[in-house]
Amino acid sequence: MGRKVLIGALALVFLATGCGPIKNKKEEKPEEVVTAGFNSGLSGAIYFDNKESYQRLDMHSGLSENFLASGPKMTSASIGGDRFVTVKRSRSYPEILIMGRNKEPVTRIAIPENPDGTPKLSRNGELILIGGIAGDTKVYNLNGQVVTNLRTNVSSYDWLPDGRVIFSRFGTIYIMDADFKTFKVYRQMAGTVSSLAVSPDGANLAFGMKSGSGSHIWILNLSSETLRQITTSKSEEHFPAWSPSATHLVLAKGKLAAIDLIDNDNRTKPQNCLELWVVNAHASTISDLTSEDLANTFLVKQSVEGQTSETCATSAPLWLSQ
Repeated sequence: MGRKVLIGALALVFLATGCGPIKNKKEEKPEEVVTAGFNSGLSGAIYFDNKESYQRLDMHSGLSENFLASGPKMTSASIGGDRFVTVKRSRSYPEILIMGRNKEPVTRIAIPENPDGTPKLSRNGELILIGGIAGDTKVYNLNGQVVTNLRTNVSSYDWLPDGRVIFSRFGTIYIMDADFKTFKVYRQMAGTVSSLAVSPDGANLAFGMKSGSGSHIWILNLSSETLRQITTSKSEEHFPAWSPSATHLVLAKGKLAAIDLIDNDNRTKPQNCLELWVVNAHASTISDLTSEDLANTFLVKQSVEGQTSETCATSAPLWLSQ
């Protein structure tokens, strides 16, 4: 009898210390994967156009909301993220709009035509750089005055932290002095360069480069001039945007629409649906954007009514700290 009691007790101990924890681990693992999917423990929010509105997607929770009723199509923000700049496209009265966090316009600047380029705020939020207006690239102040006209039409550019401007024409990258009077060749590239994006710390430049294999994302260290390709896919990649920590990039994968027309009601017709992917900017391997390891590469997901879904972007994304 004593032997049977001993065997029964050992069996209970085995169930409590062996089977119990194994069962709990199996239950916890899917929860950990789901948590990592929104979105791999990264913080901040990604802003982007979809086919209905301008969205704000919280990276931690995956929750998405309509930030603006209608998409701005082109946007950027100051380094602190307290101001947004965008273009209100119109056949008759196009404007540059600077908005605060409350989404109300702070400044309106009338421009002669709809631009090809994206308006970009300087790091201190006091100047606006925009290209493709009547064949020129201009710098405006917040009063709407033209500070300088670069007298050249470029559509890919960004601000460096010290107030200089970096821009590209075809396969050449240039840097313009902070007084906007002189510029010089920084580097010749092997293909057409687009969507220049300087990292928040000013150390690196991300961009798309089009060559025989399509358009892919590259990173150039601005001090050492070390050049690295970080993505490649059977599709194309565009519009890299840095995370606030300068450790990751969000980018758009897919074929761009040939043209973004304005109809008679001054609304822009929807572009192609693009996937948003996040890649580790310091990864040692080139991502083909087909598989997700959550640490270095993953498809951005959102939570809609408790269900996980992919995003559909129709313009360049923007990644802010909140």
